[in-house]
Amino acid sequence: MDELHAVANATSANGVYQYGGGGFPTASFNATNYWVDVVFTTSAPQPTSGLLDTAVADFMRGTVGTGAYISHMTDGEVTLASVVGEELDGTTMPSGWSAVSWGGAATVSVGGGALNIGGARAATDGFYGPGRAIEFSATFSGAPYEHLGLGVTFNEPLWAIFSSGSGDALYARTNNGVGAVDTPIPGAWFGAPHRFRIEWTATSVTYAVDGVVVAAHTVAIADSMRPIASDFAGDGRTLAVQWLHLSPFATSGTFTSAVFDAASVVTWTGAAWSGTMPVGASVVLKVRFGDAPAPDATWTPFVPAVNGTISGAGRYAQYQLELSTTDPTQAPVVTDVTLTFTR
Repeated sequence: MDELHAVANATSANGVYQYGGGGFPTASFNATNYWVDVVFTTSAPQPTSGLLDTAVADFMRGTVGTGAYISHMTDGEVTLASVVGEELDGTTMPSGWSAVSWGGAATVSVGGGALNIGGARAATDGFYGPGRAIEFSATFSGAPYEHLGLGVTFNEPLWAIFSSGSGDALYARTNNGVGAVDTPIPGAWFGAPHRFRIEWTATSVTYAVDGVVVAAHTVAIADSMRPIASDFAGDGRTLAVQWLHLSPFATSGTFTSAVFDAASVVTWTGAAWSGTMPVGASVVLKVRFGDAPAPDATWTPFVPAVNGTISGAGRYAQYQLELSTTDPTQAPVVTDVTLTFTR
């Protein structure tokens, strides 16, 4: 039997496809090849009442303006850019980072959505002073002497870190070379990812896990430190870091979405975002409409959504986020944006 051949005919807006064998378009049912041409029409998907951006791939279709940043903290977010921002879901060590073995079997690799460290340490090449916050998602295996936070090399006593200690518990540990405070954190924190935050001022360090403050140390560290992660043992159990952000954040930034297509002219009725907005942060959501597939002079200007409500007609729509903060250690985070309409 002859191989099936498929040829597309673009004379219809929805697409007309014809299938035949033995030489399109003259193939027909006969005693030689028994093929017939089949013609069918496909229709573009019709969104029912709304369109949503929520994943990294959704936001990556848009345009990131100066000061804005697409993070991968969950499935995708728009936030403000930080001085260090690493979404560790690639396959190579981030630019500006270096790794050093502790002398035994060492593992330093990026894969499976994390920087995986065993028997080594990895840190940024740059150093930073106090008055900033570091936040990261990580999985401590529970192996002895896994450390993650701010430090120098761990060969000297200068750090503000979460640590597995001897492997008996998770600790918040601060050391300025003169005095040290180690606070065990009650609970089971090994073997699963958690979100950690360290706020470092000139006079103190505050530690939080999954949004809850777990320790506050009145220990002054005036010298510069850097983001650093370490697993000393090299016993096959690794410390995994999924993402890491170090403030300060940009004071403002904009993000413009890809064009939304409702597949026909509709009345746009609602626009809403969800996420987190710390004290001092702001998010303004604006929307515009048009009937041309690419925004042009016929489109409306961007207009802010008021209490989640918008009003406009057109087949296409596009939103814009204006993000800002007055606190350089905090940034708003937009996890999803939804536009709704009626037909």
